[in-house]
Amino acid sequence: MGKPEPYKQRIVEIANSFKAGGQLSPQAMEAMEKDTVNRIAQIAHKIVSALGQPGDDGTTCVQGKIYDVSFNPERQDWAIAHRSGDIILSVQSGKVQINKLTPEILQNFENANSKLDEVLEAKRQTAGLQR
Repeated sequence: MGKPEPYKQRIVEIANSFKAGGQLSPQAMEAMEKDTVNRIAQIAHKIVSALGQPGDDGTTCVQGKIYDVSFNPERQDWAIAHRSGDIILSVQSGKVQINKLTPEILQNFENANSKLDEVLEAKRQTAGLQR
């Protein structure tokens, strides 16, 4: 993930403390949530860049099986919503709104990222064969 060694070591220390029955500090919980948000944002941006359909207002959207993602590069606004309409994560005018962000959601995005990598690799191989 490109993180420095002291950062990775701190994660190991926190994990070991938690496994030993300790509680996570509020700072550790906040850091974990921030890392989760950043990872989901990274994957969402990749998905929108690869699969998005631009709209008239400059917003690019992807409608998935479980989640919808939208991104407006001009305003740097983006949102992730469950198909039910519940907003999971939203950034508008620099304000971040996080709702119901769970490990399951992160896993769903990691799975989507892996599938997107497979599709993109298959397209690259197909394009290479056609030349």
